Amino acid sequence: MGEGILVGMNDGLDVKSNSPLGEDALDALESCIPELAVDALRHAYLKALTTSGSVVEAIDGKLVRTYANGARETLKELSERPTPSRIGARMVRKQTV
Repeated sequence: MGEGILVGMNDGLDVKSNSPLGEDALDALESCIPELAVDALRHAYLKALTTSGSVVEAIDGKLVRTYANGARETLKELSERPTPSRIGARMVRKQTV
């Protein structure tokens, strides 16, 4: 890592360092991941609405097409409710015939 690390933070400050990040710095960066993920999902959702005019999503046990004007069309009733899980759990999908 001789070239340094460029790190962008939400506060608008950029830090350039020639040494590896410490535990506290890594913890601070990792704590931003959930917020970044929410923002990325919101951005992708809005981009899909503006480019294609609609998004297909699961809402309350139904497969729904949401249009850019806010209208919703139910496409299908989903037979199974979402499967609850815990963080870090590994799940195996059942094979259907």
